[in-house]
Amino acid sequence: MIVYGFYEEDGRVQRIADCLIERGYSVDVISLKQKTKESFNVYNGIRVYKILGREFKERGPINYLLRHLMFFFLSSLKVTQLYLKERYDLIHVHNIPDFLVFTTLIPKLFGAKILLDIHDIIPEFFVQKFSVSENHLTVGILKFIEKISARYSDHVITVTELWEKKLINRGVPEAKCSVIPNVPNLKLFDRHSTYKKTKNSFMVLYHGNLSKQNGIDILIKSLSIVKDSIPSIKLQIIGDQRIANDLGELINELNLAKFINLSDSIPHEEVPKVICHADIGVDPKRGGVYSGETLSVKIMEYMAMGVTAIVSRTKASTYFDDSVVKFFEPENEGDLAQKIIELYKNPQERKMLAINAGNFIKHNNWDKYKTKYWALIDSLCKK
Repeated sequence: MIVYGFYEEDGRVQRIADCLIERGYSVDVISLKQKTKESFNVYNGIRVYKILGREFKERGPINYLLRHLMFFFLSSLKVTQLYLKERYDLIHVHNIPDFLVFTTLIPKLFGAKILLDIHDIIPEFFVQKFSVSENHLTVGILKFIEKISARYSDHVITVTELWEKKLINRGVPEAKCSVIPNVPNLKLFDRHSTYKKTKNSFMVLYHGNLSKQNGIDILIKSLSIVKDSIPSIKLQIIGDQRIANDLGELINELNLAKFINLSDSIPHEEVPKVICHADIGVDPKRGGVYSGETLSVKIMEYMAMGVTAIVSRTKASTYFDDSVVKFFEPENEGDLAQKIIELYKNPQERKMLAINAGNFIKHNNWDKYKTKYWALIDSLCKK
């Protein structure tokens, strides 16, 4: 597998790698290097090669592109070197970027199958990240790259039916495209685990990406309203602190430091332990051409751990209904604050939402979808 991301923190990459090991495949991963200088490690039998550190707060599209091109060059060399030794049957490439699939040119020429995993629809991601028009020249180029990357690949998977339809409408053959959603592994996210819950405060949790489109600033602003109604409120925000400077400034500006704790990213296997301390989990993402169509796995991680979720009512959130989550209007900190206060005052509603969410997650978890993934991999590898 090849991923422009940190293996230790990427739940999707870990779930897929672990299930391949379970199926009897051997797995190598080429990834980014975290803050340590460690360039290789083995996790549960999965060999992870870490080839490049990541610069956060990319200052513009050119800087962003250069980092991806550097990773492309280094991963091309690494996957070719490893292929000559291992003779892989299949290489699973995770976007961003889509053109990362072309790092596999030499293995593909020798018969390796290529699977492109579209975590994020890049043209829309670019529009929202860099605030450009959908008619921008670069967006057209990104759509072309998406098209030729999909054509080059033997199969394409993505994370929602919304994005599957979009890819098909943009030229990916329907028979060549499948949905493997981001859903929790209940062996890890087990609500019956024995983690102890602290009760000194009413804890609200956000964990994950701290980029602007995820709406953490909206969550912070809502706390300036909530704190007068819930004096014991505590907000825990977990994510990479290298991109948290603006959030820290906002917290200080609103005099919320005593109510909010900003913590650095943690390994994926430690996430359940943190969630179990929360009373409410929040997914405050913005609406919009990209973020409004993303479906956050964190929502289902909260569900799996028996924690009530408050969710921005975006296009993608129609995956859920009012019986399993509490909705608020996107980019409306007042409405979010009201929903937090309502759940604080009504423990019975929190309990019922958690029970219903638990039933929902029994039918929407990794055990269900890994068999679909296995069938796809077996067919590509002709196993």
